[in-house]
Amino acid sequence: MIKRGWLAGPMVAALVMVGGCGPGQAMSVPEGCEPEAAGVTWSAPGSEFVLTQVSLFGPEDRTVGAEGQNKRDEPFRPSIEGVDAPDSWLAALATDLARQSRKAAYATPPEPAADGTGFGFGGDDADHSIVYTGVERLDAGFEVACSPTVRGTFHTWTDTRIGGVACAYSDGVELTAYDRLALKFCPTPVTAPPSATSAG
Repeated sequence: MIKRGWLAGPMVAALVMVGGCGPGQAMSVPEGCEPEAAGVTWSAPGSEFVLTQVSLFGPEDRTVGAEGQNKRDEPFRPSIEGVDAPDSWLAALATDLARQSRKAAYATPPEPAADGTGFGFGGDDADHSIVYTGVERLDAGFEVACSPTVRGTFHTWTDTRIGGVACAYSDGVELTAYDRLALKFCPTPVTAPPSATSAG
């Protein structure tokens, strides 16, 4: 019988610590073990907003084609932790997680972001601004019902965002979770009050 569904809470903490593997060791996949055929059981996925690319634009970068100052360039790539799995498992796990969680999940990195050309932030010309690319990351523990059972954690993403925010934003401006992260890259890091934040 193919097992599909969600893992109970106590199982989640033990996902990578069982199956004969110690801390930091990846479990091998038994011959012929495929998620689609064996069935996958998931822990409830956790989500986190992260910035993958950040550029700082100052008064000297107000000209067309200016690239700004690179502050972060860390592209997100889906991965499998705790299991030495073939590349084909990325697509199989993404498809299964999306079906069971009813949220998009991807096996490939997001498309490269555009540069900051065309973004307008208002405010004084002396202000600094941040242009960013972010993703909503998903992390979910899984079990594949092979013999022995294969356990690991799948790291994927469900949404991507390209945006920008002025470091000298006005009080009352609604900020996204991505904007709040971006403000920390201003010359003088800015911490927006919780009341100025909207989801996503």
